[in-house]
Amino acid sequence: MKVETKDQLRAEVQKLKGQVVDLKKLARDQFTVTMSKDQFTFLMDKLWHAEVDMSGIVQITEEDDCFDGHPNKVLLQAWGEVRSLYNDLKDQTDTQWEFNVGTQKLYMSYEGSNDG
Repeated sequence: MKVETKDQLRAEVQKLKGQVVDLKKLARDQFTVTMSKDQFTFLMDKLWHAEVDMSGIVQITEEDDCFDGHPNKVLLQAWGEVRSLYNDLKDQTDTQWEFNVGTQKLYMSYEGSNDG
């Protein structure tokens, strides 16, 4: 039977403490928010509109030299963040989203005919 020295045990304890700290940080950075389906649909609609609007502006800025530099960089970063957030939320819901042209709103696909 192998007996560990005090130094080996201390090293193992430090390693385990580090793992606990890492797990606490991970738990702190991931959380659940409770909201109604209507609130979530509203949020997704706003994110979708922002992403679409920004992507149109990004295309314009790529073609016009007056937007070179910092303004274009800020726009691209914001557009990437909005697009990423929208896609992350969409993927987590495992729901299809459709835009209703008549109401100009985004809906969960099974509610797309809703006029409200």
